[in-house]
Amino acid sequence: MFVSRVITLALKAAGILGQGQTASAAVTTDAFDALNAMIAQWSVKRGMVYELVDATTVCTGAKSYTVGPTGAFSFSTRPNLIDSAYVSLNYGTPSQVDLQLEIIEAREDWNRVSMKSIGVFPYVAFYDNAYPNGLLYAWPVPSAIYQLTITAKLPLVQFASTTQDINLPPEYQEALVWNLAARIRPLYQLEPDPSVMALARASLSTIRQANAQVPLLSMPSSVKKGGRFNVYSGQ
Repeated sequence: MFVSRVITLALKAAGILGQGQTASAAVTTDAFDALNAMIAQWSVKRGMVYELVDATTVCTGAKSYTVGPTGAFSFSTRPNLIDSAYVSLNYGTPSQVDLQLEIIEAREDWNRVSMKSIGVFPYVAFYDNAYPNGLLYAWPVPSAIYQLTITAKLPLVQFASTTQDINLPPEYQEALVWNLAARIRPLYQLEPDPSVMALARASLSTIRQANAQVPLLSMPSSVKKGGRFNVYSGQ
């Protein structure tokens, strides 16, 4: 299905176009911009992305590595977060061993690491989703004998033109049409249409179910340790 066809169907579903009518250039442009804005929103939601991809880089002893279009970890666009990471020993050999890194979620927790330059075998990683390239920190700082791999969502690429063919799994087609219709109506000061909203929600639910991957529950290392919890230090 072409982008222009999605736009036409969405405009009809939204009540903007009638039978046999053709959208003007201005209306098409507005719908096209709304469609790309919607894709950008979907790309940062795990349930809306159908694939996770890996990117790998060889360690150099640096404290951080760039992540994104021109980064050491190459992605077509900068991921808003990383889902997992691991370090490899003896990489590229039959005896390669991969050990998962614990992800530090917040900058505030990363700032509590007192000796950020210490260089030993890494066991945690922090991702700073800066723009246009993010920054990946592994700690302790890995030396050049290791390799790092991170896993992130494959971004949903925004469309370049209305003549582009949509290269997405089939279940996305209905979601594109009905959710774009729901977003277009406010542009023309139209009240939400309950039937459009219901179909939009149902199509999103289908995608989330198709993309659902629930990892096994694991406890953070700080929780596994014995001792009493300190409410002041958070440990």
